[in-house]
Amino acid sequence: MISRDLRPRAVLALTVLVSGLALTAPAFADVTDLDRRICADRNEDADKKIAACTVVLGYPSERALHANAYHQRGLSFFRKQKLDFAIADYTEAIKLDPKFAFAYGARALAYSQKGDHDRALQDASEGLRLDPKSFEMRMLRGFCYRLAKSWDLAIADYSEAIKLKPNVSSPYLGRADSYRDKDDVTAALADYDVAIRLSPGNAASYRHRAQMFFDRNETDKAIADFDAVIRIDPKDAVSYAARSYLHKQKGDVARAAADREQARKLGWTK
Repeated sequence: MISRDLRPRAVLALTVLVSGLALTAPAFADVTDLDRRICADRNEDADKKIAACTVVLGYPSERALHANAYHQRGLSFFRKQKLDFAIADYTEAIKLDPKFAFAYGARALAYSQKGDHDRALQDASEGLRLDPKSFEMRMLRGFCYRLAKSWDLAIADYSEAIKLKPNVSSPYLGRADSYRDKDDVTAALADYDVAIRLSPGNAASYRHRAQMFFDRNETDKAIADFDAVIRIDPKDAVSYAARSYLHKQKGDVARAAADREQARKLGWTK
């Protein structure tokens, strides 16, 4: 069996959205100092960013940069799954800049990973209040509602996100997952179809729909979607493992063995 909601990938996607505040949050000054540049670079190695941001935070003369430095360091701690350190840094960023919407969003995501859904939703709602037109914040709160199993509220937020960006696949995918979780298969399929049409090269939509078919024992449909995932992402060990299980259920021992072996080569250990 495979995980129902494939949450780590969803979290990674939202982390990218929230870390996009390097584009929308207060920016670092245009300086040449290496520590400042590394701290500001969202694509930099997490350990290097933590070290560089710590240097920036050590200088009182750099106080104008401190809110963003705490936020950037928090993002790096989050990437390393040091959630309490990340939350502490986001909290410092908010103390320095109480209107820093994306710091609330980042802290919401960290709280959600700890299973503290009440605090996650409180922060996500505050971030959205501060930036009500933000697609990223709307998506984040929808995700937090979904983790809290508040399906209808999640669907409402994803629907608002669709209004903001109707040609982006991610809110359709989030809404499809929410419909799936509340067992509204017809609505889920409709949204998965739209997500795939808008972004046919995105393996996630096929992967999530395959998961729904898997859970409903619709073997042939699940295999077809896992085929699509593997075409797009040939290193997806989970999809090989799932397809192996499905082939075994159909009595196709040879294909099941081949997929299981490929999954193991890619790191599947279960």
